[in-house]
Amino acid sequence: MSLSKKLLSTLAICFTGVSSPALAEYDYKGLYAIGYVGVNQLTDLDFGGAVGTLGFDPGIEMQAGIGYDFGRFRIEGLYNRSGSDFEDTKKSSTYVDIISSAWVANVLVDFENDSKFITSFGLGIGSTKHEVTGAEDTVLNTDLIAGIGYKITENSYLDMKYTYRIYDDITFGDVKISDESSQSLIAGLRFNF
Repeated sequence: MSLSKKLLSTLAICFTGVSSPALAEYDYKGLYAIGYVGVNQLTDLDFGGAVGTLGFDPGIEMQAGIGYDFGRFRIEGLYNRSGSDFEDTKKSSTYVDIISSAWVANVLVDFENDSKFITSFGLGIGSTKHEVTGAEDTVLNTDLIAGIGYKITENSYLDMKYTYRIYDDITFGDVKISDESSQSLIAGLRFNF
């Protein structure tokens, strides 16, 4: 089973058990901080010519940010960094790996139920800098987000989040790459101030 299918299956199982139309009382409004770590998977990149298409091994992704909760509706800004190695480094390419750094603004809607779980769906937009050996490019990105949180205390949640990120065309030197995307499954903590 591919990593993308595993990520989607895990997320579907989590949502199945906790999504409920019965909403619990939700009275927090204010600032919060977030920190996450997890796994990231980039789609294959087609460099054309002698290099051809190169795939990626799963990499590590980290996110940190701050947001404001309006009560079931949140906005947040975060910094995201991920890195991946090419699956086959024997190809005649000077590129060894790729590092992606993004600043993203997200809008999320929370759906509480009669348990300590909260499901969330959101949309983000930002700017991502992709770096490979000898080249870099900064492009716009759009994020589709689904998450689940578990209330640990009155002021903290254990969160798990799936993000599907779509990038504008990336240019490395003379090479233009279209239809690039990534997906990640990360977990971490959210603290209300």
